[in-house]
Amino acid sequence: MADTTAVIGATGFVGKNFSRYASEKGSSVLNVARSTDKIPPGSVGIWTAMDIYDTERLAAYLDAHGIDFVYNFIGTSKQFGGDTFEKANANSAKSIAAAARKAGAKRLVHMSGLGVAHIGDHMYPKVQNDYFRSLASAEKAVRESGVKFTTFRPSYIIGKDDLFTLRLRPDIDAEVARVVMDGSARLQPIFIGDACEILYKAPYFAGTDNAAFDLVGPEKISFIKYAQLLSDAVYGRHVELTYKAVRRDEAMELGMSREQIDIRTCDETGDSDWLQKVFDIRLKNPKEFLRILYPHTRMP
Repeated sequence: MADTTAVIGATGFVGKNFSRYASEKGSSVLNVARSTDKIPPGSVGIWTAMDIYDTERLAAYLDAHGIDFVYNFIGTSKQFGGDTFEKANANSAKSIAAAARKAGAKRLVHMSGLGVAHIGDHMYPKVQNDYFRSLASAEKAVRESGVKFTTFRPSYIIGKDDLFTLRLRPDIDAEVARVVMDGSARLQPIFIGDACEILYKAPYFAGTDNAAFDLVGPEKISFIKYAQLLSDAVYGRHVELTYKAVRRDEAMELGMSREQIDIRTCDETGDSDWLQKVFDIRLKNPKEFLRILYPHTRMP
């Protein structure tokens, strides 16, 4: 499909993978990042460094390139200095949505977070923190911007170098898994290849206009079980992990933010059946996508 697609946040894990995927599908890709000092290897398309909070300049750039679709992959689950949740998640979304509308984009595809649907519900206390509130504010800004949009609320998106996997690998290599709380909270990991296909289809498929979808895999799996599957995949054989329980304060000492701990333990899951129906895709379960990522694997 010939179109012009802007990938904002193109140096991040999902952004760089989607940029390549869209290019392979025939899109002309504009990669927008705060800095072009760290362009990922194997990158495609045009690259530009830009202040995403400068709405007018961003809109002019998108308009000058005849933009069709804008994908927003900007966001953080840990505050660094001036990059607060409100700035990096909510304010960036507001600026990008306004720029997409001014440039006449046909669709904005916006990345949010699994759990946002339960903001304000006391039955879901771990999604009431500043991180999730900033994501809810971002979604509100997108809805009110006037641009046609599709919002995705992802669980963990998995490849070989996603942040979740990179954090787990040192433990796996040591044949141990540090478990925050008791490790029973469920994940619903989705393969990066499946995620890219769904994201790419969003502007074209019926039922996606001004809608929000859980971007989740087909299996709800505990952290402990997933860590063991990853270990089996990495080693190419079963290596029993030793589990070490970690309290919240210990997890913070290891570098996790309060919000990242809540994300890890919130037990949020979504509707993968609806996702598969709308986007005409069969999602791969963890055993399937780990075989792809680690092809020597002979998992039971």
